Amino acid sequence: MRLTARRWLAVVSAVLMVFAILGVRLDGQAPQESKVRRKTVLGSVFAVDPRFDPVIAERIAQARDDLRRQRLAGKLTAYLSCPISSRGGGYEPTNLEISAFTKQRLEARSGGKIWYLNPGNYQIGKVANKEPEGGDYMWMWTQILAGEDGLGNDFDLVYFLGPGDAALFFATFEQPGDRPGDGLDRYIERQTSDDFKRTILADPVRLADFRRFYLIRASVAWSKGAHDEWNILVRINRRRGVGDQIPMYFDGRAVSPAEMETEITPGYELKP
Repeated sequence: MRLTARRWLAVVSAVLMVFAILGVRLDGQAPQESKVRRKTVLGSVFAVDPRFDPVIAERIAQARDDLRRQRLAGKLTAYLSCPISSRGGGYEPTNLEISAFTKQRLEARSGGKIWYLNPGNYQIGKVANKEPEGGDYMWMWTQILAGEDGLGNDFDLVYFLGPGDAALFFATFEQPGDRPGDGLDRYIERQTSDDFKRTILADPVRLADFRRFYLIRASVAWSKGAHDEWNILVRINRRRGVGDQIPMYFDGRAVSPAEMETEITPGYELKP
């Protein structure tokens, strides 16, 4: 009896192995396409799901068309690098609010002479009930930022969001007599969405992480995608050469020449 059981186990294991090799799913659904490694014009490599190719192509065309129209209107064009995911304690809807506010504030500060491309407006969305991942986004953003020749000619400036930018957003919620930082508490008090209540307010640990992130972090330093974007700009600037490099700003200040040519820990980029 024990020998028969072992034989059955061996047969079942062999069948499952064959299914795995052939890509057959036991739930009756079609097997997922595997990701592919793609090299960008800058030499970086990302893992991309080919099923997102059509929508990625649409977003690239959309961004380039928007940039072209702003240039034709006589404006300088800038890219706003900002955290979007909840990594590090943040919250995606709040990050999107901050990025939209920062775009509006920076454009107003330039007197309307600079147009900022906000990546939050170019989301990929689900395909075949699957969410895009970091490699899919960074393949897309490398093409938008670097352009076809890798020189980033569609952009005059890149701005990396910092904690000071987030603080200015929360300061808009402060009232007379408030202390610095009270705007964050008032922002939390105003949140009425069920997702915020369930995700943030119902979890004391998550709420503490939320407060910490937006009080002292809230910058591209905690975004894997933004890390890749920084390296993209460094490589573009190395190609362009001194005197023709794209200015890089972080948290309201222009970064130094050394920073402009220094790569940082990559986010989603793969080793060649």
